[in-house]
Amino acid sequence: MLCIKGGASMTICNDTLHCGSDFTRQYIIEGEHDFTGATAVMKIRTKNDVALVSAACSVAKNVVTAKIPGNVSLAISRRYQSARYDVFIQKPDEYSYKIIMGDMQIVQEESLH
Repeated sequence: MLCIKGGASMTICNDTLHCGSDFTRQYIIEGEHDFTGATAVMKIRTKNDVALVSAACSVAKNVVTAKIPGNVSLAISRRYQSARYDVFIQKPDEYSYKIIMGDMQIVQEESLH
């Protein structure tokens, strides 16, 4: 889990996605916020803006949870070893905040047992 200070500048945090392994992150937004009815979006893109994968996201109180199942990440082409990601929390017609972004290392190593 990563805590994000409410009202502070957006957080930059690099991360790693191991293809074939479930990826789950929780981002805790500190401070007093009412995220009732809000949704979240997380996308991983190449540096040339090619979308590689989107996470299934949920918002509960002040916690954004992003999940990418291992079988979904296996679809990422082996030619990509690095990308960028960002996470937005949004409520239609009210707000859209980028809460975190960074580089994403993509590890394409899958053991064949």
